[in-house]
Amino acid sequence: ELQFGFISIFLVCLVIGFYTLQYKKNMNSLSKSSVTVSYDTTSVLTPQEVAKHNNSNDCWIIIENKVYSATDFLSRHPGGSSLITTYCGGDATQPFLTKDGRGNHSVEASRLLSLLYLGDINGKILKT
Repeated sequence: ELQFGFISIFLVCLVIGFYTLQYKKNMNSLSKSSVTVSYDTTSVLTPQEVAKHNNSNDCWIIIENKVYSATDFLSRHPGGSSLITTYCGGDATQPFLTKDGRGNHSVEASRLLSLLYLGDINGKILKT
């Protein structure tokens, strides 16, 4: 019975380790994405322009007056894409800062967010 307990703990640790590695691999691939998207750098990032990108196939969000293209990240979001798609085309500042009232995002989440940055509201698209 004691041996069964050790085996169970070992298997649980193995599964957790596997999923942790898969998560890190997924997150690291975000910055090495083979998908190339080009943006019109003459466009101004008005709230009206962001509002046009309001679905899972074309998802821009605003966080603290900065615009991010979240489309390629949706499938990689640890909490599921639906937590982001609700805010496609709109302001996601409060949900991001508070994890929809469940706490704070990690430093790693902020780093990943920076990879999605397009530019500031009422500014031009910086990413090409």
